Amino acid sequence: MPIPLRLVYRSRRIQYPLLAAIKACDGWARAGIELESLTYVSGAAASDPMLVKGECDFIFGSHISPYLHRLHGQPFVYLGQTVNWSEDALVSREPIKDLRQLEGRRLIETEKADAESHHGSHPAGNHLLYMRRGGLDPHQVIFTHTKQRSFYKAVLDGEGDATFVSPPHDAEAAAAGLSVLHLDPLPMVNASTMTTLWPTVESRPDLCRGVLKAVLMGIHFIKTQPDKMWQVMETDVATDLEIKDRHVLEHLHRTNQAILEPRLYPRADAVHNAFELAVMEEPEIAEKLNPFSLWDIHLLREVEESGFIEELYAGQVPGPGKVVA
Repeated sequence: MPIPLRLVYRSRRIQYPLLAAIKACDGWARAGIELESLTYVSGAAASDPMLVKGECDFIFGSHISPYLHRLHGQPFVYLGQTVNWSEDALVSREPIKDLRQLEGRRLIETEKADAESHHGSHPAGNHLLYMRRGGLDPHQVIFTHTKQRSFYKAVLDGEGDATFVSPPHDAEAAAAGLSVLHLDPLPMVNASTMTTLWPTVESRPDLCRGVLKAVLMGIHFIKTQPDKMWQVMETDVATDLEIKDRHVLEHLHRTNQAILEPRLYPRADAVHNAFELAVMEEPEIAEKLNPFSLWDIHLLREVEESGFIEELYAGQVPGPGKVVA
């Protein structure tokens, strides 16, 4: 009998292409899973209680908030990781060649963010790390906000001087005439993290293995069937994400092919940076939790040792995912 799964996902733009690939390659059924529900939920404040209350079995996402839950005794756990990088770019009206040139300029950011913390916004936390890594004190930036959904459009309208964006919005911003500064990739737990609760791992290991296998098959489809995946991008993904520009869609397609992790293991530096964002929210975490205290990869290792991944790729498993500009 197929194993029922109620799945919540947190980011349409980042996660939907993979979900569409799993569907296209019949990954859920091949993994022995019946996908009873697939629900997009914006924000950890809305999605995490659903997992705690038993309203879903897995969340694809929730990269920072589970550390806060774990601190307070809730048994959140991560089983696998699809993306270990943030590949943001800085877009601006005037060319900027170095992040330090943002000093004294207006940076459009989510209303939650300030120079001290992201206050629950994972992308804004990434931006703070980008600035610090680039030698820029965030206190020297003027944070400003917009009501527009696409921040780069607010830059076009003169509401600010610059903003950070992720693919495919960097391609959209370039097409709109903005200057784009591609930044060195930031190691970061990102995109579809297989998030569940420890009692689920203990009582439903077959479900957990099935989720891992379905995701592995979706990634395999994206990496090895580019023509078929492009058909999925043109129909399903373009429609759902409302992408009308072919070049933007191609950019998103290439990004997914490059950045997805074929073995689903987290990188240590990515986990470290995600942990830093959790500490920004709750400093006590630094003293009471280890960065890897949320991670359990024994089922992933079981799947790998069974030969499942090698068989998928006929022995030619690609290397770890990385950003390709």
